[in-house]
Amino acid sequence: MFFEQQNKENSISFDGRIENVKANFNNDKRSSSMFNIRRSTSSFVLSEKQSDTLIVIDDDNDTDSDIEIDGAIADFNQHDKEDLGLLKRFIPKLDIETELIHITPNQSLRICTAALFYSNLPETHIIVINHTLNSSPECAPKRHLYINNTNPILSIPSRARIYSRCSSLLGFIYEKPCSMKNANRYLVLYDNFTASYQLSTTFHLCLCQDFDKHLLNIDYSDLQTYYRNAFRYRHLSKQLNFSIGMIIRVKKFDGQYHNARIIEKDYSLIKICFYERKSQTQIWIHCNASIIDDSQELSLSKKLRISSSLSSSQSQHSITDLIISNTDLSRLRKRKTNVNHIDEGKKKLRDRLNTKQLSIPQRQSSSSSDETHSASRANMLTAYYTDILLPKFRLLNNIPYVPHKCDSQCVLVAEESFHPNQLHINPFLLPFKCQWSIVDGKPRGYRTPCHRTLYSLDDIEKYLFRTDSKLSIKFFIDDLLTRFVPALDKFDKKFLVKVDLANGQENILIPVYNDLNNDKPDNFTYITQILPFDTKIYAAYNNTNMTSCCTCIDNCSDRMKCACYRKTLNQALLNHDPFVMEKQRNRFSLSNTVKSMAYQKKRLLHPVSSGIYECNSKCSCHKEHCSNRLIQQGLFVQLQLFQDKHKGWGLRTLHDLPRGTYICQYIGELITSDQGHERAQTIDDRYQTSLDLVRQIRYENNNNKDEEEEEEEEEPYVIDGSLYSNLGKYFNHSCDPNMYIQNVFIESHDLHFPHLALFTRTRVKAGEELTWHYNCELLPDREVKCFCGSKNCRGRLF
Repeated sequence: MFFEQQNKENSISFDGRIENVKANFNNDKRSSSMFNIRRSTSSFVLSEKQSDTLIVIDDDNDTDSDIEIDGAIADFNQHDKEDLGLLKRFIPKLDIETELIHITPNQSLRICTAALFYSNLPETHIIVINHTLNSSPECAPKRHLYINNTNPILSIPSRARIYSRCSSLLGFIYEKPCSMKNANRYLVLYDNFTASYQLSTTFHLCLCQDFDKHLLNIDYSDLQTYYRNAFRYRHLSKQLNFSIGMIIRVKKFDGQYHNARIIEKDYSLIKICFYERKSQTQIWIHCNASIIDDSQELSLSKKLRISSSLSSSQSQHSITDLIISNTDLSRLRKRKTNVNHIDEGKKKLRDRLNTKQLSIPQRQSSSSSDETHSASRANMLTAYYTDILLPKFRLLNNIPYVPHKCDSQCVLVAEESFHPNQLHINPFLLPFKCQWSIVDGKPRGYRTPCHRTLYSLDDIEKYLFRTDSKLSIKFFIDDLLTRFVPALDKFDKKFLVKVDLANGQENILIPVYNDLNNDKPDNFTYITQILPFDTKIYAAYNNTNMTSCCTCIDNCSDRMKCACYRKTLNQALLNHDPFVMEKQRNRFSLSNTVKSMAYQKKRLLHPVSSGIYECNSKCSCHKEHCSNRLIQQGLFVQLQLFQDKHKGWGLRTLHDLPRGTYICQYIGELITSDQGHERAQTIDDRYQTSLDLVRQIRYENNNNKDEEEEEEEEEPYVIDGSLYSNLGKYFNHSCDPNMYIQNVFIESHDLHFPHLALFTRTRVKAGEELTWHYNCELLPDREVKCFCGSKNCRGRLF
């Protein structure tokens, strides 16, 4: 019958060749599953260039299609019967010259094409194919031929056999897209007992859609039982209240149950981690899968409880605790996490009334790898991350990457509605607003709007520059402790004194909040640039004769070729900066030293005592993506001015901040020291900060001058924020601060006029107040108490 059909349709005789092929089929073993159980089978992944193809997996002899499996599919409802009827006639024909990929176990992948036209494909069981490297036609069973170009608007029924291009696994469609059940995605069950949500563009449909035949061809009885139970009872599935952190028992291929912990949820799928083995295997399974031991008693004592509370008595600090209450869990193997040993040395900070170097002990950090891992896991498991971000990430990550050369077109549409001068959300969520996503793994990566995966901030920075993106590298983070959550907004609106302290002059809104009394911030004029008091000071401040510049035409990625980076390095060497001297003692080259100092992806991890020289208006480098431009680009973190019971007005962050994050500048009127003393008699001196870096360091061009005479020549200038200022005037003092001041030079390289920039010296949690050390001298005739509450508090400001 087969030969007559071929001759009638194509008038070609393949009798001898087909007989040889059929003889070979009889010698093959039967298996269509893609997991290793009794014999090794190969798993194949299509390259990007081969995506528009069909897939043939050559296997065994295709016997009669009219085979019944006893009890396999016994209980059907009306929808099931309709799906089964539709399946058998789902793909009616196959055109000649259709491109195929022929895959046989333990052999390499081969490209081929359909040799004949098949007008009645459901009644055809053997497909004749031509290999590009072989002149002789061959035969392959139809049920291992998978088609790629699926109509995206076509509704594929359940029980459809598919091949997943992403995971290289065979499986069946379990659920059709539904906005309520699966966010309009197909739920696929695979032959290795796992499951995932897929779009129709990410899998290939099998030409043979006979569910009974596919099930019969699976020679692993447990897998047959798994599929039978899954489809037989899917409309009667029990609803289990699985929660993240719950410990369950799951059967693996060895037939034994193993402990696993639920680490993520996605509608009816759960992601589990087998922590009893060194591999730390993580897989997605269906919550009603028969491999889950439902006879066990799951109690709350077997859950990893993640609690997060916000205490108003602690300035709404976000506290996340991990509790393992079951004593049996103490037997589990501890994770081996590398923890960087933090130097027990001291960091150099700057002072409020003068910039004399101040030593503040490094905050104590936990050396426990368990605590580090637990904290990072708790941060990743916020409700916003698991319920909002993860489903979006999965949809974006399922879109296949098409090889191309990245340019501005890759981000043009994604960033169409993004305005870098209007940053009103947590800045670390901005990439996700522009179609970026997170790829979880070790290491964790970011996926671009054009679906390229980047695993380092270096690669992301290059991508942003190459595509001329509106996003900045400062919006991307690579630590696991900073939580991806929206800025805090659980504040009573009736206590909102002012919507924006800056009146729209900053990139961000600075709300003013007071739920203690009716006080309002003092009257002053908000400014965003230093304001010289008179024309003489103005002329000195704007004198750029000493200002050098770089000739870079990129983003100053080669620091040894950038004159501004070299100036920062030379000044640090000249003035024996502690960090640079440590590098020199360890025999680091100048190139490695300059790479590790100053800004690191627009974060400052180590202060530079001699000052940082940013690129300026004379430089030819990129104005937005230059790695040496930061404080001149304005504010980007979300802050709130609030009233404290003891300290008065203060500023707190509304989202987590990584270490080294730029906060703002201390801005005010630029006056002389004499003018500062005069104002102290009439107004107040609490907002005055001395610019005395000129007394602390030497300048590389001053070698021929008498430095002692120059120091006596004039007093340092003063920044006064009493009448004209920005939000920097409201940062309170702490004897154990979470910020420090860094001197930065931009347009002027005169040591008299540095910019005072504030950076976080530790990781800061959402709701925590931002503070720095004033380092005021203790005066015998004047005493102001300190209310910082730190363990090493000295009791008074001055």
